Amino acid sequence: RFGKRLASIDAGIEREGAFYLFALRLVPLFPFFLINLAMGLTRLPLRTFWWVSQLGMLPGTLVYVNAGRELGQLETLGGILSPGLLGAFVLLGLFPLLARKLLELIKARRVYAGWKKPKRFQRNLLVIGAGAGGLVSAYIAAAVKARVGLVEKHRMGGDCLNTGCVPSKALLRSAKLAHELKKGEALGLRGVSGEVDFAAVMQRVQRVIGDIAPHDSVERYTGLGVEVIEGEAKITSPWTVEVNGETLSSRNLIIAAGARPLVPRIPGLEQVQAYTSDSIWTLRERPRWLLVLGGGPIGCELAQAFQRLGSQVIQVEMAERLLPREDDDASDALLAGLRADGVDVRLQHQAERFELVDGEQRMVARRLDTGEQVTIAFDCLLLALGRVANVSGYGVEELGLRLRDNGTLETDEYLATRFPNIYAVGDVTGPYQLTHVAAHQAWYAAV
Repeated sequence: RFGKRLASIDAGIEREGAFYLFALRLVPLFPFFLINLAMGLTRLPLRTFWWVSQLGMLPGTLVYVNAGRELGQLETLGGILSPGLLGAFVLLGLFPLLARKLLELIKARRVYAGWKKPKRFQRNLLVIGAGAGGLVSAYIAAAVKARVGLVEKHRMGGDCLNTGCVPSKALLRSAKLAHELKKGEALGLRGVSGEVDFAAVMQRVQRVIGDIAPHDSVERYTGLGVEVIEGEAKITSPWTVEVNGETLSSRNLIIAAGARPLVPRIPGLEQVQAYTSDSIWTLRERPRWLLVLGGGPIGCELAQAFQRLGSQVIQVEMAERLLPREDDDASDALLAGLRADGVDVRLQHQAERFELVDGEQRMVARRLDTGEQVTIAFDCLLLALGRVANVSGYGVEELGLRLRDNGTLETDEYLATRFPNIYAVGDVTGPYQLTHVAAHQAWYAAV
């Protein structure tokens, strides 16, 4: 009944069951018979269970026997303050903590085997990536007067400032006004009209980015006490990072490398004019026919925005509904809204190939409900099929950091990777690719 819920625990037991069992045996607070029953439900081998139990129960038993022996020698109330009895009870209280610390040292030694730890560190924290997660990590570290470095190879502010939250919301503001102007008479206003200047709209988007950029700038973070390093990072050991040919050392690392738009391998894609949520902001001429491939949050909001700004949008989604991660009623409400705006939403359509015929760009798709093949012509293509974590090119492979099935960096409940001093926050680890989630994770990891 609880197999799925216990799967992660079982996987951990299979991987490091001896350590788990040993830690439990060292804390007599847990009844041994309950531990026996619980371990019987896991994949821990019987042989491992036996020898670890013998080894783990021995120290705890000795501590308790010693405390009992001291109590048995009491003859007067004054004996309660005897050094032997006090020492026995201090040991009784400290034993679980000491045992846990010893386990951590043994485990760390095993994890760091083969790596040479520097004798001195230049920094307390080194952050890779200056998006939402990286900026907040560096900000908090600087606030508590830690010596912190922040490495960024491209633009400060990451996706949120340059290609995500800020530009998209600026575009939506213009699209909403264009939509409201069309409803002027229905709202009791006469003579209200307006014509969309698409180039001016996109220029305003860039102005908004420019207005907010100083908050995420090198100058601001340098003023806060952060050492901002512009260059490409390469993690060379659990404590060192190479940037611009220089090796930087730090006690702790935070990886905030973000994610990038998914570009699918569809035959003929290279023949057509394709954009992603990273590159769509370079447009200055309004597309007459915009094809949006994908029915997630990015595809839906940009489809509606471009439709309201004057493009005819065709939105194609392979699933039975838009926003498949949300509730059904939310998907239904959104679909109705998009279609009311004029967006041609095509559900259960799977793209098979792109082609260029006599200068006309086309997508050939197949309807999954009927099997019918359809051809959709367009001027401009927006790929909005989700985002994939940036987990290559900066040392993840060399360090052997584990990845989840969805391609994100695997971390524990404290956001630490397999190395206790290397953390990951934001889109590179997930599970939610949202700015405020990245910021909260950054606070958690930095603390």
